[in-house]
Order: sequence, then structure tokens, then C-alpha cells
Amino acid sequence: MKTILTLLTALLLASLTVLHAADGPRKPNILLIVADDLGYGDVSVHGCKEFNTPHLDSIAKAGMRFTSGYVTAPVCGPSRAALMMGRHNCRILPFEGNPSHGSDTGLPLAHKTMADHLKAAGYRTAALGKWHLGETLQHHPMARGFDEFFGFLSGMHSYFKAEDAAWGPLLRGREKAELKDYLTFALADEACAIIRRPSQEPFFLYLAFNAPHVPLEAPENYLAKTAHLADPKRRLNAAMILALDDAVGRVLAALRESGRAENTLVVFLSDNGAALIKGSAENGGSNAPLRGSKAQLWEGGIRVPFFVQWQGRIAPGGVSDTPVSSLDLLPTLLAASSHHAPRDESLDGLNLLPWLEGKAEPPAREHLFWKFGANQFAIRGGDMKLVRVNADKGLFNVRQDISETTDRTGARPILACQLEAAWKQWDSGNLATTRTPRAKQAKKSAAIVGIEQEAGVWWFRSPTGARFLSIGMNHVEPVYWTSPNNKQFVLETYGRDLFLPDGRFNDRSEAAKKWAGRAASNLKSWGFNTLGMHNPPLESLRLAGDAYYVVELGLHVPWGWNMKRSELIRAFGRRPLDVFADAFAAEVQANAEQFVKPRANDPHVLGYAYTDGPPWTVDDDTQDALASLHPWVLALMSLPADGQGKQAWLATMKERYSSAAVAGMAYGCDISTWREFAAITSWTSVSDKIAAAADSDAFLEKIMRQWYELRRNAIRQHDKHHLILGDKLNSNRDARHREAMTRTLRVLKDYVDVIFVQYYAPADQQRGTLAAIYQAAQKPILIGDTACRPLWKDNDPTNVGYYNELGQVYADDLTKLFSLPYLIGWHHCGYMRGLRPPYVTALKRGDRQTIEHHVKTKTTYREGFITELEQPIEPILKPLSLAISKCETLHKLSTSAGRNKGKP
Repeated sequence: MKTILTLLTALLLASLTVLHAADGPRKPNILLIVADDLGYGDVSVHGCKEFNTPHLDSIAKAGMRFTSGYVTAPVCGPSRAALMMGRHNCRILPFEGNPSHGSDTGLPLAHKTMADHLKAAGYRTAALGKWHLGETLQHHPMARGFDEFFGFLSGMHSYFKAEDAAWGPLLRGREKAELKDYLTFALADEACAIIRRPSQEPFFLYLAFNAPHVPLEAPENYLAKTAHLADPKRRLNAAMILALDDAVGRVLAALRESGRAENTLVVFLSDNGAALIKGSAENGGSNAPLRGSKAQLWEGGIRVPFFVQWQGRIAPGGVSDTPVSSLDLLPTLLAASSHHAPRDESLDGLNLLPWLEGKAEPPAREHLFWKFGANQFAIRGGDMKLVRVNADKGLFNVRQDISETTDRTGARPILACQLEAAWKQWDSGNLATTRTPRAKQAKKSAAIVGIEQEAGVWWFRSPTGARFLSIGMNHVEPVYWTSPNNKQFVLETYGRDLFLPDGRFNDRSEAAKKWAGRAASNLKSWGFNTLGMHNPPLESLRLAGDAYYVVELGLHVPWGWNMKRSELIRAFGRRPLDVFADAFAAEVQANAEQFVKPRANDPHVLGYAYTDGPPWTVDDDTQDALASLHPWVLALMSLPADGQGKQAWLATMKERYSSAAVAGMAYGCDISTWREFAAITSWTSVSDKIAAAADSDAFLEKIMRQWYELRRNAIRQHDKHHLILGDKLNSNRDARHREAMTRTLRVLKDYVDVIFVQYYAPADQQRGTLAAIYQAAQKPILIGDTACRPLWKDNDPTNVGYYNELGQVYADDLTKLFSLPYLIGWHHCGYMRGLRPPYVTALKRGDRQTIEHHVKTKTTYREGFITELEQPIEPILKPLSLAISKCETLHKLSTSAGRNKGKP
């Protein structure tokens, strides 16, 4: 029996060995610990004498300690971004400093994160603690490769409160979380729970402590341990570091107790140096013996505690002064996980693993580069570092002179010139900064698009002062290419990396650049100079061309364009939108913060357009018992008595009626006080429809003014110069309600610079309505969407004559429209339909099976115009391009025939 058991055991072990060999070496768990503003001199292994950090020191002693370990930026956000992306922050980010709290800035969506790569390698991923890499839904850690998240999104947080009034809440996933302990310990406990969790998958744990970043808050028992320190700020800082050290100790203990210590690669570093200067969130830390502080490119801002351990793979007790960068971590971790980044992911760091395992010499690196703001740069080559921090500039041997005290420029002037030339060459490949020095803001803000009228003719004015007409293309966006009609064609044409696995457009990928270059080239050759409405702000397209673009400001509100009265009321439901409420004002402010603030000085912005404008004119439903009341008025009247909209309506009623009883009679209510009147929330009819209609018109004007004033003020809070191109009037509907349209324009004209109109009709039908709009508003007009004869229909792709005819119709309508002296822009819809050749062939031969297949799979037609540039779309563009080329000349001639004063 014993022999049989021994044999079975041997067979089992052999089979497991075979399976293990087939699967390859076991992937290590990865624990990446990042401290926040921990200085080079804040750990005892670097010589700190004021207190001990035994657990942090243990990582250094169990593996490799880099005494020249660098991060890419001297502040949190950019430094963490480069770490997470494996690319220098100046190469990938639209900011050089920290993303501001509440902004839409974050990690570029087109590039993969460390978590994306490791997830693809089979890891379960978790982020704990400080994120500071974007606060919107699309920038949330769980949208950027992490399976779970416990922490906060902004740059700092209270250590004792879950809800930080200034910096946002603590989150578990996307929901608010509780905080039952000191935050540093709460993060450690979360990490321990993940480490101990049974799983067949290796874990990648990004443990991003916010200690010892301000606010300086520490538990009382840790403050007692630092009572010997005289400086109160240093005492608090030291207590926080001791708590951090113990928290790391808990996590390391969990690794040992779970049996995972030997197969876990542990990395510890700080995101930048200690904050020692005013304006850098001073935390009382120490960068000794280094010079400088957080927010500076002296060594004290960018050289940090940096340790790596991997039991059995990295020999303990290693100390190296070879310069390494946080950029090296991603390629090193990918190598450890036996996973390689796709070829299009050109990571900026080096794989350190062969060196760390003793299999190779340190990897050769010519230079390390830094840039921070307009007045700081640094480059290290070998032992020498050239650095400028505002007015101070020097060349230092940072191996011999770690404190940067002796400038060597005079002794080695040629080397200083060579290093500066190398830095400038590197900087030429960086993204342009979006930070504008205050002294230049006023000058730059003047170089934006405006409007002007000369001899009765309206024009846009370019930043250089030249006059132009806006010829735009709407829907120049790859979202249409995800449809079955176009997807295969597009991927074959531009490349498989045009879209991310989740279907999002892979902006700034090589495929995206190819598409953007082609689209921009064709737009320019056809004469289009503007990306019109509904174009997402794709970086690839904006970089590829020199076109203007319209920024769409749409709110998430419950209505559609052509709603009848009853449909609109149903859309409001039981929770009507209260435009007088603080919540609506907050949404408008947030919208402007997201879309206006980042573009306030962009010379390519044509203007900001509202695309969410409610139908102030609606189709009447004669069967509605409340036909005399506008549905917006009805909706706000239905609010509770204390609703801000209800109170605004009551104020209007008090202006129009001598008492509540008189007002009640008009509405068929037997009431005696305004309080009773306010309590009425359900209306079925009114007694005096004439009076009620007048009341509705009066209150509707108040609603509209509230609506437009909030939108205008929110824009002007961030941008005082760009044009406001609102509201997107639907003239197909509004032209049938000429009196109501005039009422809308009477209000709208006080809040916008240009009237933006949507109109689907031949030019001859549009001219009368456009004349009426101009007469009411005396503002120039921009037409959006097709704005031409709606003749398009599915047609045989070989019927070139049909497309030539259609193109000529478009050209004729365009020239007629631009003969109007008050029309300054025309934006055409950028997607059309043409039947697919296989479907046409099946139709011709009567192949019902193939026809039904195409119908079922929705592959009967292609969406094109911009998407596809071959026949049959090309014949449309030839006459249209010719018409566009003549438009400005034609517009200049519109002063003739008695129209020289711009009158209809």
C-alpha cells in the first residue's frame, strides 16, 4: 500500500511539473508602493537620524537600493502619469503641472496604462489610495485598467474624514466609501485583504499612499513618538512617515503570512521630493543632502527613495548609483510578467530586469530629461547634470557633488552647450504647454476668431485679421465607422489599432494619425475650413489640420428636437427641469468648466454653440386641454410650492394680478391666498385661455432669459473673447410658428454673437425665413447640418450622373445662401449613404438570399462623404468644391442690388 501511495505521489508531482513547464515560469505578483512627497532624507537608510523607518529600509536591504533613482516631474500628477503610462509626461499629457480639482484633465485615453498591460498579461489589478490622474468617468481608475479601486481621485484628502469638502469623497469603486481608521492604515488594510484573497491569478497592486502630503494629520500615539522634534511641522511630518512605515510593514507581513513573499516583486518610491518652499504644499519633510524642493528640478525635487526587491531573483543588499527612472518600471514589470507592450507602445524607459537579476551590466542610457513649466529644465548625461530653475542655471557633477553646490559650466563650457542642444532636440518632440504666462494672456486672447461687418456684409475675422466665411463639415468622426457598413473597410484602410478593444476611438494611434491626415488633407482640398457641430475634440484630427472647430456645449436634458406639446410634457415626467434651481446652474457651470476653460485661448476655436436648446416653439396639440400654456411653463408650474421655478412663476403672477383670488379665477381655481395658489401642482384646464396664454408668454420670456444668461455667464467666466454661437434653432419647426420664433430671437439676441440655425430645405425656401431671423435679431447667421435640398436617397453606385446632379444642387444652393450678406457660415452634414456594390449586384440578378442577408446584417449601404472618398461620393464634392472656392467672392458682391446695408 505504501509503495502504491509513493508511486501515485511521484506521478502527481511529475504531472504538475509537466504542466508547470508547459505554462512557463510562474508570473510574479507585483506590489508597487508609491509615497506622496516623501523626501530623499526622510528614510533612515538614506541617513535620516531623527527617526527610523525599518520597514521601508527592509525593502531596500532585501533587494536593490537606487541612490540615483529619479521621477520625471517634481510634482504629483505628471510624475504619477509618467509612472502609470511608461512615457514621459511631457510627451503624453496636455498639462505640465497637476490637473486641477474638478477639471476634465487626465491620462490620455489613446494610450494604455500599466494596469491595461498587466491585465492583458493575466493579472487581477487593484488601485488603492491617491489617483490624481483624472476625475471624470472616463479617467476613473476602473476605466483605465483596474478591476477595483479604493481611494480618492483628487490630489489630496483628509486622513480622518471620508468626505473631504474641499477635495471630494473617499470612494470604493465609483461609490462613496466609509473611513473607519486613519487613512494610511485603511489603505494598508485594503492591500492586506487583497494579498490574502485566494486567487489563481497573480495580482498587480498599485498602493498609492497620500502620506506624508498635506494636510499634516497624524494619530496621537504617533505624535507622541516624535515629541522630541522641536519644529511642529517636522514633528507632524515625522509622525505621518512613521505611520506610513508601519503601514508598509503590515503589507509586507501579509505577503509573508500568505506565502506570497517569494513570488512578489515589490517596488517602493516617492512621486517627488519633500515640499519645502511656499506654494508647494509645504510638509516639513527633508531632502537632505540634496538641494531644492518639490516643484523644482534641483535633485531634491526629482531624486527620491527608490527600492526594488524580489526574493530569489534580485540579490539582497544591492546599492547602485546608476541613474534609473520611474519610466523604467513599466518595461521592467512587463519583462517580469513575460508580457511585452504592443509595437505601437513606444515606451520611454529601459528594462532593468536582466541587470537586477545579475545577468547583465546596467543598461546603457545616454540622457535623462526633465521639463517643468516655462522656466525649468534639466538633463543628466553620465555624472553631469545641466539644470535651470528660474534664474539659476548651472552644470553640476551630481555623483561627486550631490548637493549641486559647484557650478562646472566655466570648466566645461562645451559639454554645457552639448547638453543644452540635446535637451532642445528632446523638447522639440514634446507636447506644447497649455499653460500661458499671465503677462501674455491679454495679448494672446486677442488672437482669436471674431466677427465684423463691412459695407453691410458680415464676416468672420481670423486671428490674423483676415475675413473669411466658415465652411464646415459636421460628423467628421470615426464613430460611424464602427457600424457594420464601414468597419471592415476602415480597419483595412487605416489599421487595426484605430479602435480600442472596448470600441473607443484610439486617438493619436498610428491608424488615427493616418485617418486624421487623410481627412484633414481632403477637407482642405475641398475648401472646408471648419470642423462643425458634433465633432469630438479628437487630438489626432486637430493636430493633422489647421481648421477651426466649433465647441459643442450640450447638457444632459430630457427633450428632443421636434416634440409636440404632449410629448414634451411626457418627457419632463414627474421631475421637470427647473432652470431656476441651483442644480441646473451647477450643471451649466460644470459644462463650461469641462469644455470652455481648456479652450479659452485656442486660436482655432470658432466659438461655443448650444446644441441643447429646448423647443421654445413646439407643434401644437389641439387636443391638449392646456393648449394655451407653453409646456415649459406648465412643467415649472407643476413643481412643489417651495421649488425655485414655482416661486419664479408666482413672482410673475403677482406682477400681473392684483390678488391671488383674481389670478385663481383666470385659472379656474377657488383660492384666496398665494400660498394656496403655490400649492397647486396638477392642472387640467384653465378658465381664461386668453389671459393664461399671455401669462405663459410673459413667464416663458423669464425662463428663456434665465436659460441664456446662465449659459452666457458660465462661458464668459472662463472665456471673455470667443464667440457664442447659440442657440441651435430648428427652422424647419420654428418657421411654422413665426410669431413664437420672433419672440425667441428677441431674447436670444441679447446673449449670443451669432444666430445658429438648423434648416433642411432648398435655399429658395430658406431665404425668407433667414431674412425674418436677421430682421428680428440683427445678428449674423450660421447654418448647421445639411441646409440643402434633401434629395439624397439610396442609389446605384454606378449612377455617376445622379451624383453629379446632386452635387450640382448642393453647389447651387450654397452659392444662393452665401449671396445673403448676413450669412457667414455653412456647415454640412458629413455622413451620407451609398448602396454597397455586393448588394447592388444581388439586386440586379434577383438573388433573394443574398439580398435578405445584406438586409438582415444591415450591410446594404455605406455611410460616407468623408468616411469613404472613392466613387460614388466624389462626384458630389467636385461641383461643391468649385462653389466653395467662389463663395467669398460671391459674398463680397452681395452688397449690390440694394443690399448694401445688410437688410433683407
